[in-house]
Amino acid sequence: MRTTSPDRIEVRRSRVEVDLNRDRDGHVYRSADECWGLEVWHRSPLDEGVAERSRAVHDEFYEQLGVLLDPIAKHGPFVQFDCHSYNHRRDGDGADAVPEARAENPDVNVGTGSLDREYFGHVVEAFIDSMSKATIDGRPLDVRENVKFKGANLARWAHERYPGVSCVLTLEFKKTFMDGWTDTPDDAHIEALTEALRDTVNPVMTALAGFTTPRMLS
Repeated sequence: MRTTSPDRIEVRRSRVEVDLNRDRDGHVYRSADECWGLEVWHRSPLDEGVAERSRAVHDEFYEQLGVLLDPIAKHGPFVQFDCHSYNHRRDGDGADAVPEARAENPDVNVGTGSLDREYFGHVVEAFIDSMSKATIDGRPLDVRENVKFKGANLARWAHERYPGVSCVLTLEFKKTFMDGWTDTPDDAHIEALTEALRDTVNPVMTALAGFTTPRMLS
């Protein structure tokens, strides 16, 4: 989805080294118990010195994010697409794992757990309405809010730093666009998702257009 926006942040580090979408106290997976039962380190728990280096990366990321967003926030409310993906085939034997039920696994989960939904609700609805109109693999996209995930640290950080200004939509794309076990992508599906996401920009910006100043919070 590289062509959706000219302004983007790409993180090229493993989340088991530093999970930027968790808070500072919980973003380092020091043992298998904190990493879905996976043994990712030669020695467990992870050495404290190594963990501290990961904390420094976490601190630097949010410091630089503030440098990027502070000037934007001065101009009034803005929208962030916080994009992730999730595996809906966790149970079973690798590539033969059976997909989990669609009822609990939308194609696109829109996380708004820390968002001021009363204030920014029409922006959320504009996004969902637009994204739901896309048809991929012969059926409309299933786009729902807070079914699988509600968003995590990045959204919470932005909403606390820019109250009434930042509107973060945490987007979790179900891995129907690839095989999450073999890492085999479906390029046509990815391009269709990219186009659908790109088509949400104008409706979202139209919904945001009525805001000129931050909400006055009590």
